[in-house]
Amino acid sequence: MAQAKYVKNEMIVSPTGLLGSFPALSDPDLFNDKLEYKASLILDPADEGVGAFIEKVNAAAQAGFDDGIQALKDAAEELGGKKKATLLAQIPTIILSSPISDEYDDDEPTGRFILFFKRPAKGVFRFGKKEGQEWTFDLPLFDAKVGQMGKKAGAIAEGSLVKLEAELNKYCAGGIGRAGVSLRLCSAQVMELVARDTPAGSSFTSHEGGYEAPEESEEDELPEAGDLSAEQELADDNEDF
Repeated sequence: MAQAKYVKNEMIVSPTGLLGSFPALSDPDLFNDKLEYKASLILDPADEGVGAFIEKVNAAAQAGFDDGIQALKDAAEELGGKKKATLLAQIPTIILSSPISDEYDDDEPTGRFILFFKRPAKGVFRFGKKEGQEWTFDLPLFDAKVGQMGKKAGAIAEGSLVKLEAELNKYCAGGIGRAGVSLRLCSAQVMELVARDTPAGSSFTSHEGGYEAPEESEEDELPEAGDLSAEQELADDNEDF
């Protein structure tokens, strides 16, 4: 079996949106034995830049689906007998997967969109010189002036206004019958903070009048992000929330 290869993904930054329920930006969340940063972002199509952003994500999802289906067809041609027939029979069952869904209130659509972002906080090298070794990732957080946020800012809670930076991670997962794109969370910028009581080079630009994190003392400095190269995250983040 050929060794997996890393493909550099396109980076995107969302318009400012409303942070949805149960975000895990300040600290990763442990669910089903997986430690992940995650967030749902609510966007109003009437707001500036939202329409173009939604179109870009949808186009990436379609491209991921088309590329995935073609890759499966190419793989089938290299097989023979029952294996080829099984793979060809699987292809029509694969559905397009997108991180965008409609928002509903009492079973009625609100007209807004919900986008889902996530990223593993730790994992294991799958290939290369460090294969088998564990890696970790610390999510960079920024205030409205692009200053790094620290412990004094508190945990970022539902209702905060944020921008999220992500990779457009195209994938095809025949085992779960899906192909498309996921939004691999890279960093977050807080424009207006709603914080829980318990404290816990980016693409962003500074915004006057927005949220600015308190200054940190040397003892409270934000820890450096884990030594995480792109090759370490080839997989592990294509499952649903």
